[in-house]
Amino acid sequence: MRFSRLSAAVLVGIFGASFASAASGPDLAVSWQRAELLAPAPKPNQRTTIEGVFVVSNVGDQAAPASRVAVYLRPDRLRINVRDGRVSRWLTTLEVPALLPGQKWNGRAAVGLEPGLDAAGLRLTAVANSSGVVADGNGGNNEGTSSVIAALSTE
Repeated sequence: MRFSRLSAAVLVGIFGASFASAASGPDLAVSWQRAELLAPAPKPNQRTTIEGVFVVSNVGDQAAPASRVAVYLRPDRLRINVRDGRVSRWLTTLEVPALLPGQKWNGRAAVGLEPGLDAAGLRLTAVANSSGVVADGNGGNNEGTSSVIAALSTE
């Protein structure tokens, strides 16, 4: 069976992802190392501090310019923007330097939560390229979510 150029073009158009090579460019990805409370569960009028350690990697084949990563406190991977302690809550934004292909940047966010907010049972999410300055080849891996934050023993 022979294919004409038109037939080949139609096949690539229909099944492009299967036949075409991956898009080139910068591609920021987030992976978590840990997320934890640094003080016991809060009592009324007591602040607790939460810390998250993560890595932003340029897994693309071109350099990524300096950008930002936003860190949120969430009950799960859902992106819900409601003012309630049990749903998405912005915590901080960090500056990420320019990254060459294959280069990594270690991020650390230590944030004091408002009095009475207990983060035990929640997760941290980091969103790379939150400022939108990187022409990212795969925005699907820009967001990474930590494991569930464990409660600290008060003993």
